[in-house]
Amino acid sequence: KAISDGAFTYNSQGKTVFFTQTATGPGESYQWFFGDGDSSAVVNPIHQYRSDSGTYNVCLNIVNPANCKSQTCRSVRFSVGIDNPGKNLFSVYPNPTGGLIHINFDKPGKYLVVIYDILGRPIHLTETNLPSFEIQLPETTKGSYVIKVTEDQGGTGQMVIIVL
Repeated sequence: KAISDGAFTYNSQGKTVFFTQTATGPGESYQWFFGDGDSSAVVNPIHQYRSDSGTYNVCLNIVNPANCKSQTCRSVRFSVGIDNPGKNLFSVYPNPTGGLIHINFDKPGKYLVVIYDILGRPIHLTETNLPSFEIQLPETTKGSYVIKVTEDQGGTGQMVIIVL
């Protein structure tokens, strides 16, 4: 039986990235290449990167019992710290703002942008594939907000904005 797309997902906590293979079909061997010179033969590995942030080309090779092969490579991004974990994904200006914010993405793609109030309630949601766009928040919404951006390749970033 053939292996379907050897896709995978990932989540990061600081420099530690948790990988999960999502291929269907029987896999006999798994080989991960983390883009920093390290590799693993574990089905769902946990990898510790040496740098505090970066973008790495991660590849997963799967071989099934019939010797059919599948390879999937993706860019994996992560950032350590609270200053601006979205700095490799998007930028926002001005900040602080009077209510009109500009969002620019660092690379082409499809993005989900959600703005949350201080209580964690979503107050704005936009899906876009544009390289940049504007959001006008109502004048009565003074305070601190969190913008969370998720790209279709799995990367996420967030930052705090202040509306005066």
